[in-house]
Amino acid sequence: MGKAIELFLKALGKILTKRHRVKPPKKPKRRPANKLPSCKIDCSKAAKNPYKNRSRSQNKKAAKSEEKLIREHEKKLDDYRRSPEKHDNRGTYRNAPNEEIRKKVYEGRIRELEKQINRHKKELKKLEEAMKDD
Repeated sequence: MGKAIELFLKALGKILTKRHRVKPPKKPKRRPANKLPSCKIDCSKAAKNPYKNRSRSQNKKAAKSEEKLIREHEKKLDDYRRSPEKHDNRGTYRNAPNEEIRKKVYEGRIRELEKQINRHKKELKKLEEAMKDD
């Protein structure tokens, strides 16, 4: 009886592998070297600074918004450094099981806020460059 079951399972395995073969993924087609993407504007400049294609008033409004975000994030960072428990809106700092994890949460939050501030400063710099060229 054991031999019959073993043969049955072996045959079943062969059937299943034939039906459920995994095909290798298709390779993406390569674009010929002489075929470049069509752009109405200079693609290299647009990729570096997307704000150059916008109007001056749009850029001014965006710059004002970025400045506001920078101020808000700097205030958050300053407040959090002064009193992390007070500004722990998710409770991760307060509910940390030990001092080591609490320190990691504190440093991680500060690192994230600094990263956001730097990101907004880079965007503001791009906006200012785009407005300078107008």
